Amino acid sequence: MPINLFSLCSVLFCWFFLFQANAQTPAEQPIDSTKDVRLLLKELEYNYQMTETDDYKLIFNIDKERSQVITVNANTVTYADREVRELWSLVYVGKERPSYELSMNLLQDNSRKKFGAWEVGFDEEDATYYVAFSVKISGTADISVLNAAIQMVIEAADEMEAKISDTDDF
Repeated sequence: MPINLFSLCSVLFCWFFLFQANAQTPAEQPIDSTKDVRLLLKELEYNYQMTETDDYKLIFNIDKERSQVITVNANTVTYADREVRELWSLVYVGKERPSYELSMNLLQDNSRKKFGAWEVGFDEEDATYYVAFSVKISGTADISVLNAAIQMVIEAADEMEAKISDTDDF
């Protein structure tokens, strides 16, 4: 039975991409969530400080007048048998509950985000409210996903902080 050249090419094409999809370069390979995310931050050449809770605090200079602080949780949490890592940045901390106007702005801004969301919370220990932009990624996310999440948090938080405050507190 003669082999159809088109069929042969199709099989080889599928075989090639099947194996290419499973072959990952070292930078694309997922990390083991038990390993320290510090390795990825170092590979990205991001400077960080350790927080009191052993998370990673990164400070990014946006321009001459603005900077943004982001926290990358060192530990992951488990949800539905999946490891999840949170990255977040504050834009407001205070004794006053965020206003209705601010809350509506945050909800409307959430609808424009591709991933991540605004969170409003209350810290009972300090009796303070906070607003933060948070992105949750896989605990085994590769370096490109981690970097994209960091960039998203920086951009969203700095933009909102500039809208709601005359100062650059975070």
